[in-house]
Amino acid sequence: GEGGEGDGSAAACGQLAVATNSEQIRLFRTRDMACRLLAGHTDVVLSLDVSADHAWLASASKDTTVRVWDPKSGACLAVCEGHVEAVGAVCFARRAPLLLSGGKDKTAKLWDLSALRAKGGARPEGKKAKKAGAAAAAAAAAPAELLKPHTVSSKLGHSKEINAIAISPNDALAVTGSQDRTLKVWKVEAGGMLEHGTLKGHKRAVWCVAFSPVDKAVASGSGDMTLKIWSMGDFSCLRTFEGHTSSVLKVHFVARGLQLLSSGSDGLIKLWSVKSAECNATLDAHDNKVWALDALETESAGVEVWSGSADSHVVRWRDSTLATQQSAAADEAQLMLDEQELSNAVRAHQFDAALAIALRLKRPRALRQVIEQLLPSEGSDEVLRHAVAGLDAEALAHCLGCARDWNVKATHSLLAHRLINAIIKTCPPATLSGLPQFKATLEALIP
Repeated sequence: GEGGEGDGSAAACGQLAVATNSEQIRLFRTRDMACRLLAGHTDVVLSLDVSADHAWLASASKDTTVRVWDPKSGACLAVCEGHVEAVGAVCFARRAPLLLSGGKDKTAKLWDLSALRAKGGARPEGKKAKKAGAAAAAAAAAPAELLKPHTVSSKLGHSKEINAIAISPNDALAVTGSQDRTLKVWKVEAGGMLEHGTLKGHKRAVWCVAFSPVDKAVASGSGDMTLKIWSMGDFSCLRTFEGHTSSVLKVHFVARGLQLLSSGSDGLIKLWSVKSAECNATLDAHDNKVWALDALETESAGVEVWSGSADSHVVRWRDSTLATQQSAAADEAQLMLDEQELSNAVRAHQFDAALAIALRLKRPRALRQVIEQLLPSEGSDEVLRHAVAGLDAEALAHCLGCARDWNVKATHSLLAHRLINAIIKTCPPATLSGLPQFKATLEALIP
């Protein structure tokens, strides 16, 4: 959000919805970040959510309403009216046509969207989709009476305003997090919601909540700078994550529930291991509170993360784990190949090639072993000088550093002297004096 409040949600259909300190929603096309505005609210939009099939976008606002939009056409489809104060959280059910909202009036409301689904019908394909899209655009341009979903259930479950809402993947449970430092667990049934339990343990307001996609557990983040994972079986706290230096504002499960992603008022995004409760990575690209955080997981690209901050920036992150692993595997394979080539060159008394490989590996022990094998042979000093003559500045500095370290041990000091002798006889003083850290290396060698 531009001024500290707001939310954002990334949809798999290639669009990004961002709420700022404005009554308008910015809808970005992720391919080229082309932007269009969704107008309808009369006050700041505080929260967004996308339905599981990416057909609807819900927005909650300070104007006490919740609106449902078609993200493709930008048309407002429905307005949920019933809250008496600002609505700060909204969440779609994953399977049923239900929408849950909560806000400053301390009330959680469950809305029935079945009439909206019936009106929309099945999603058309091919040419029908284009015609339907054109019709939707025309309908958006023309004034039309909006649907007004009715409330299935309205529950006053907290003593202070509701900041966060989440619904379980099977739509059986819902959780609300509040300014009163507690989380309420609700059973979601056809007739409404029933209070099922209370989660207590946070010392300050609860700002975010998320269900695990694989376990009967819920994660929450609080103004006490911690994240907690709660059991939905006995409502006990399973783990506490400490590392943020300010309020935790958003939390998401990623990597099929094995990791947690969180953002905070400290401007940081942290990746946590659920099993060990340790922080695996910290992402630092924002200068202010990170109010908005969303993650999209695909089989091919891994995890893609979007974050929005009070510094007015939206940042797109890509998971580099696979690329890093592939690079590490390639480096390891190349290292094994170089070591084999080094061993073969030493056995064949091809010391020029062996020295070149040892220097490329930048491993002092390998370089020392090659020189030890070289010295007993005839014309060893000439071979060593010939090898040193073709080195660049970085390799020369590496050789001098190795000689400096070897020189402190009597067993290796002769090797050090022979290498220094080859360098001094081959390289002009001007070249040596220009090497990085040469003065410090020389001072260490003089004694």
